[in-house]
Amino acid sequence: MMVDGDAASALGDVFRDRWRRAGLADSDLARPVDVSPSLPDLWPCHVAPHVTNTRVAIARTLPAWRKRRVVDEIRRLTLECIAHAREAIYLENQYFTSPLATEAIAARLAEPNGPEVVLITTGQSPSWFDRLAMDRARGAMLSRLRSADAFGRFRAFYPATSDGQNIIVHSKCSIFDDRVVRIGSANLNNRSLGFDSECELGAGCTF
Repeated sequence: MMVDGDAASALGDVFRDRWRRAGLADSDLARPVDVSPSLPDLWPCHVAPHVTNTRVAIARTLPAWRKRRVVDEIRRLTLECIAHAREAIYLENQYFTSPLATEAIAARLAEPNGPEVVLITTGQSPSWFDRLAMDRARGAMLSRLRSADAFGRFRAFYPATSDGQNIIVHSKCSIFDDRVVRIGSANLNNRSLGFDSECELGAGCTF
C-alpha cells in the first residue's frame, strides 16, 4: 500500500521511532521539512490510486520491552473489525492460528444474520517446522470455525498451480464489508498480535 499526505508523514514518524528503538541517534533521523505546496506533486505518475481523500489508520504491534508498554493496536483493530462487520469478512493470511481471532469469528458465524467469512491461506507450509508448529494449529482453528458455522457462511480456500503444486500465501490483508481494507505485515497468530514488531495500514470509514 502506498499513501501520501498526512498518512505518509505519520508513517515516517513510525519509521523513525522504530530506528530509535534500535539505537540510532536522533541526529540521524531528522524529520524532513514539509513539502512546499508550490512544488510539483510527488506521487509517481505510473501508479493510479485506487482510493482518494479517505481516512487512513496506522496500527502497530510492539512487545513490552525495557519498561515500554505493549502496543496491541493490530489485535484490538482486528477484533473490532470482526465484531462490526455486517455482510462480509475477507481474510488473506499466511498463518491463521490465533485462538482469539478464531473465537471472535466463531461468535459471528453463530449469529443467524451474521457476515459471510472467506479465508485464503496456505494449504501446506514449506518447511517441516512450520508444518509442525503452524499447520496443525491452523487445522484446529479451521475445525473450530466449521463446527461454529451453523448457517453455512464460512469458506476456506488455498491456492495451487494448475498441476496441483502448493502456492505459499504470504500476503496479510483483510476486507470488512465495503468499508475497511487493511494491508500490513501481521499474521493472524499470537506472535503478530502481541509479541513481534508489526505495522499495517487501514483505509476506509470508521465503525
